[in-house]
Amino acid sequence: MIKQIKLSNFRQHVSLELTLEPGFTALRGVNEAGKSTVLEAVMFAAFGIKACRNNDIDAWGAGKPAKVEMTLALPAGDLHIVRSRNGAEITFGETKVTGQTECTRFVENQLQLEPGLGPMLMIATQKSIQGVLDEKGGQEA
Repeated sequence: MIKQIKLSNFRQHVSLELTLEPGFTALRGVNEAGKSTVLEAVMFAAFGIKACRNNDIDAWGAGKPAKVEMTLALPAGDLHIVRSRNGAEITFGETKVTGQTECTRFVENQLQLEPGLGPMLMIATQKSIQGVLDEKGGQEA
């Protein structure tokens, strides 16, 4: 579960901090309010820039690079991620992980996901869902 996410200079969100309570959370707002951008920031924090729609994540005119901080509540404790273009760092209890690829792999391991599968499950087109089902032995209804 996502406990907290903080976006700095990420697309249209120059500064946004959300603290989420246990249970179901829905983001709602007018078109172009940044709802999908929040979800994309979650994917960026967890899986890196390759999980984003494109590499254009820095807020226009902000003068500083995009940065996302996120805390996930996992059964073994809180996992805190800080990721920007320049680096990534995870703190999980006494464990510290640094590096873009290393942090992505650590999150995938903690969530028990095969490499590259996380972003496909978070934002998916009909074709990509079918691709995952075909690859993983799912069946159409």
